[in-house]
Amino acid sequence: MKKKTLFATMVACFFAMNMVAQNHACISIKVTNIPTKTGKVLLLTDKGQQAMAEAKENETIIEMGKLPIGTYQFNVIHDANSNWKLDMDENHIPTESCASVKVDIKEETQLIMIELQDLKKNKK
Repeated sequence: MKKKTLFATMVACFFAMNMVAQNHACISIKVTNIPTKTGKVLLLTDKGQQAMAEAKENETIIEMGKLPIGTYQFNVIHDANSNWKLDMDENHIPTESCASVKVDIKEETQLIMIELQDLKKNKK
């Protein structure tokens, strides 16, 4: 009887671990339209995840690793002066390229494309 109970417990644990593992997706973010190769590209989600990559001219890849399945707001900035914040002018318009994108993470590996925007240039 003890062997059957132990076996049943082990089987239940195995399935529970597989269920937890399947509730995550491996995420990479390709950030494009980076104006210069100076500074860093910072990514923050509305759920508190953070990632960073060195800026490269035009595009870079940020590896987020495994994220729980769900909907996220990704906020990305090209922190050209590496001060770890989005710089703004006197009218509160960002002076660094940035983007904010809502993304549904599914149960698979995903490459998410995010294009940075120069809001100061677009405002003119």
